[in-house]
Amino acid sequence: MFSSAMLAAEDPLNANSERNQILNYFDYFFTTVFTIELLLKVISYGFLFHDGAFCRSAFNLLDLLVVCVSLISMFFSSGAISVIKILRVLRVLRPLRAINRAKGLKHVVQCVIVAVKTIGNIVLVTCLLQFMFAVIGVQLYKGKFFSCSDGSKMQESECHGTYLVFEDGNVDRPVSKEREWSKNRFHFDDVSKAMLTLFTVSTFEGWPGLLYVSIDSHEEDSGPIHNFRPIVAAYYIIYIIIIAFFMVNIFVGFVIVTFQNEGEQEYKNCDLDKNQRNCIEFALKAKPIRRYIPKHRIQYKVWWFVTSQPFEYMIFILIMINTITLSMKFYRQPEIYTEVLDLLNLIFTAVFALEFVFKLAAFRFKNYFGDAWNVFDFIIVLGSFIDIVYSEVNVSKGMKGGSSIISINFFRLFRVMRLVKLLARGEGIRTLLWTFIKSFQALPYVALLIVMLFFIYAVIGMQVTFICLLIFLFFYLVVLYILKQVKRFDQIFCKFSSIRIQHTYF
Repeated sequence: MFSSAMLAAEDPLNANSERNQILNYFDYFFTTVFTIELLLKVISYGFLFHDGAFCRSAFNLLDLLVVCVSLISMFFSSGAISVIKILRVLRVLRPLRAINRAKGLKHVVQCVIVAVKTIGNIVLVTCLLQFMFAVIGVQLYKGKFFSCSDGSKMQESECHGTYLVFEDGNVDRPVSKEREWSKNRFHFDDVSKAMLTLFTVSTFEGWPGLLYVSIDSHEEDSGPIHNFRPIVAAYYIIYIIIIAFFMVNIFVGFVIVTFQNEGEQEYKNCDLDKNQRNCIEFALKAKPIRRYIPKHRIQYKVWWFVTSQPFEYMIFILIMINTITLSMKFYRQPEIYTEVLDLLNLIFTAVFALEFVFKLAAFRFKNYFGDAWNVFDFIIVLGSFIDIVYSEVNVSKGMKGGSSIISINFFRLFRVMRLVKLLARGEGIRTLLWTFIKSFQALPYVALLIVMLFFIYAVIGMQVTFICLLIFLFFYLVVLYILKQVKRFDQIFCKFSSIRIQHTYF
């Protein structure tokens, strides 16, 4: 992580700056440390010719590549050879070495690689659909995205001379400007440009502007006419539904299925199926549900009341009514209407406060606050009281909602949070919420991988062109192919000569 931060701190414009010279010394230190680590691992695991050797792992090969690149760039730091400059840029791959140190991150990368290997058919179908829409777009819009800066001129032959523009609509301040005939940045004049234009549409970045240009398009080599053919909006709608919604979701679904299949690979030699394993895991981790029942006669009656179904239904109905009252506010509402809503808010706050008091008396302090939903209810009730008190203080001082140090609207958020109380009432909703929370537990490694790739591409974009990345990919594929052939030769040799190469250390 430190070496990656040093790479990001380099000055790409002045290679001989004082900052870069200091960072070079750090680079020598990190390269030395990584080289010693690599040598120790090679001695420990062996180099190549047996199972479990250092070079039998693709992640170890990535470490080897990064270290070799760093060594070459360190010993040939004069910069006279352009290839050496390219190799120096490949030092940005150092963050990827973190993959080999985090098991969860390694699993994510492996799943992504497996998904990329078998996703070719989906990519092919998407490209064919993209090409088909591009051809249709060329037929519909070729040569029709021209316009003159003076909207009154429709032809290029007329778009000459100057015209007057009134700044801010002030007729007393005319400004003379030169007429210019231009083409829209994104257009459909050929298939390649059409595919690029459609790609921008699929990213949802600025596509409404392109939609309006298409609707206003008139004839070839002619300027736009406002709302000339709105029917062409169907072209973009169909494209977005098929490509942006349907095909992209197919990608996501395939990656999810791949993650599930890769997760099952750990149990491929297990005699139990997934459901049986889940049952055993549940039996091992299951804990009996503990329910507090008070022994005191009066406390028991209160407990029976707050745990009864009528009480639960009554609170549920009150939350629903409170939800309706929260949605009844509108702009410039009458003063008496506002007072009625505030009175209803006081009533609901008092009811929910009584619910808190009854439950606290029924369950006692320890048992009540032992439930997360009860804690949430308490926070909402406390925030509602603060909202009421703070509102009254501001009204007495004659201040509006946003004029005080702390906005009153912040405390009014607790009124809206009462809606979340509905989650505690429905088992199905609570299950969905639990699934949502559980899914977030798997996101940190995915987010870390995305941030890592963003960092690498940012440093590459800061220092060199894309051709260097292509050279690296070609080199890495060659290494993987050679390793595959060596492993294949090893298997054939062991099969036909019955001689196994065991623990051959380099």
